[in-house]
Amino acid sequence: MVLAALRSAQLINQSEISRDAGLSQPTTHRYLNLLETTHLFDRLPAYTASHTTRLLKSPKAFFNDPALAVFLSGYFELDDLRKAREYGSYFETFIYHHLRILTRLMTPSARLYFWRTLEGNEVDFVLEYGRHLLAIEVKLTDNLGYRDTAGLRLFFEKHPKASGGLIIYGGTEIKRLDQKIVAIPWSLITG
Repeated sequence: MVLAALRSAQLINQSEISRDAGLSQPTTHRYLNLLETTHLFDRLPAYTASHTTRLLKSPKAFFNDPALAVFLSGYFELDDLRKAREYGSYFETFIYHHLRILTRLMTPSARLYFWRTLEGNEVDFVLEYGRHLLAIEVKLTDNLGYRDTAGLRLFFEKHPKASGGLIIYGGTEIKRLDQKIVAIPWSLITG
């Protein structure tokens, strides 16, 4: 569980987890399936325009309880957590938790994905509701700049019919950053 918690909000690499844990890949696969069956862990599929291609991309791993992931990773003090290289990933896990609940409350339910190119450009989440797409970036920073919209702008190039983009960040103001991109404080979706 610790090795999965340390990788929350990252692409799943079962070979790497197996090697680090000293387990066979089939055993690691069974353990991850057990975590998923008990709703402690989710695999977030990659978004592509083709529904069949989605099954071929590596999913991202998310612990459903961000506090449990932080605890299992050994961060018991807030100062230690803020200095951790995983801090941004845990913040993304926290936002995922709330987006997952939001998508399930929608009628009919929306679907949640992430988007990543072969070159490594990515959007943290893509919310699909019927034929509407909302691309979502998560930024831990309080100050946003134009460069923070790069992933969203690239997503719009590849998927021009997307309805818009949202940046969830650590600031306190709602900001329009582009014609289709709005930034909102994280407290608006979690409060």
